[in-house]
Amino acid sequence: MRKILVFILTFIFIYMIYYVFTIRKEFNKINRKKKGKIKRGRKKKIDEAKLPMEIQYVVMKYKLDLTKITYWKLLQLMGVVTSLDLAIVVTVIDMITGIGLQLLVGFVLLLPILFISYHIIGLYYKKKGMTIDV
Repeated sequence: MRKILVFILTFIFIYMIYYVFTIRKEFNKINRKKKGKIKRGRKKKIDEAKLPMEIQYVVMKYKLDLTKITYWKLLQLMGVVTSLDLAIVVTVIDMITGIGLQLLVGFVLLLPILFISYHIIGLYYKKKGMTIDV
């Protein structure tokens, strides 16, 4: 029961941080938020050089077309997946005793889990036909 609680709390905590510092910031940038009010109308074009790093990775590796993808949904999906991955790693690390071994297992697990998840997201969008037509 404790491990499930650690997983759920970690997931919620990491997603909240991701939401505040990435998703909300990008939403405000796209919708040109000024002094607490959202200006509706023309949206800014998404600058691929200023995208969050995980989205840049998925867009470049799988040649996704951001004009075909709803950017807001992609941001939320990446937030959920990243939070889920980090919660899995934290839960696995919580089962191990010894700080040195925890660090080692954490470093070994983190990148492969993230890259596998991003690969699944890339394949999902590729299958839906959201790639750049070459």
